[in-house]
Amino acid sequence: MKTMSVVQNLSDAWLEAVRSRRIVNVFETNDDQKAKVEFGLVEVGGKFDYYAKNLTTGEALIRKVEDRAIEGTDFRIQYNGYRALRPRPKALNPGRQPDVSGDVMQCKFYCQDPKQNLSMLRRDALAQVTLKNWRWNAYYNATPFEKEGHLLWLPASVDGTSTVLPHLSQELTLPILEDMLSLFLNSDSMLLFFNSLHAGATVNHMHWQAVFHERELAIETAQTRKAGDGNGDWQVLDNYPANGLVFDRGVDPGKLFAAVKALQDKKVPYNLILVGKRICLMPRNKNHEVIPEFPGGAVASMELAGKIIIVDEAAFKAMDSVRLRNVLQKVTRSSWPSAGAVPIKEIRRRPDAPGRAPERTDGADQQVPPK
Repeated sequence: MKTMSVVQNLSDAWLEAVRSRRIVNVFETNDDQKAKVEFGLVEVGGKFDYYAKNLTTGEALIRKVEDRAIEGTDFRIQYNGYRALRPRPKALNPGRQPDVSGDVMQCKFYCQDPKQNLSMLRRDALAQVTLKNWRWNAYYNATPFEKEGHLLWLPASVDGTSTVLPHLSQELTLPILEDMLSLFLNSDSMLLFFNSLHAGATVNHMHWQAVFHERELAIETAQTRKAGDGNGDWQVLDNYPANGLVFDRGVDPGKLFAAVKALQDKKVPYNLILVGKRICLMPRNKNHEVIPEFPGGAVASMELAGKIIIVDEAAFKAMDSVRLRNVLQKVTRSSWPSAGAVPIKEIRRRPDAPGRAPERTDGADQQVPPK
């Protein structure tokens, strides 16, 4: 069996954390009941499984977890009823959501407040890696969707015997990107991704996510075509439900950051997915951060890469290739925001490509003029 590793064997660390019941959190639900819930992973019969308990009533909370292929595609979809319990902002109207505050006192990682149950400072780091620019700690995700390993990588420092988590905003810099590319190149069986604000990130504190990666995802084998002015540095996803750029695993950090910065400078949300031999940059349509076709959450990196994770059972049952295509075309941009670092006008599929989605009429395909 493969193991998730990056210098250290993270799969062993994850196994030990599950066995010692360290991947357990207590939080209050967001519904009207405001119940106190204990949620975590346990080992049952040599396998990992979810469990949840209502501490207010003492009742065990049993939820379904199902996984299936989406017929006619290389995508899979997981219905995870346990993740519906997790604390998160209440569902809002479809469209762009309010900005997430960068105020350290409102940080949902509670990076300065170890008294909070969900504070990162209360969790043991499962790995610590010192890279070129930062030391990075790997913490378990409070509500993991991957039972074999779902981690959060945060920049950290040490002050005497205490761990300090600097409150950095969820916006990439070249030094942070350099570190994560180094981490990716020295890892095995690990998918690494970054969700920007308004593209899946619900906490405005610098963090990357990593999951155990064994089964090949759709984005790893998706067709690509050369970009008009790409000079060989990138290609465009072709005949794929979502729009985006594809860089080689060994891309120069400066070239990748130039493309990222072009999006950040224009306030365009994005997802950055590091998996297998590819690095995929997916510009997002900010007007479709939350969509009615994806209730209970927001489309983020995993969905764009080939694994849909959903908390609504009816939506799980209804998802098919047509719905999938429409959802991913809706949430990703089909044009680059400016003629800066990536001088291409269109990143959508060829007009004659099979399975092309209908033209959108919401204005998302229009160019954003340079300043």
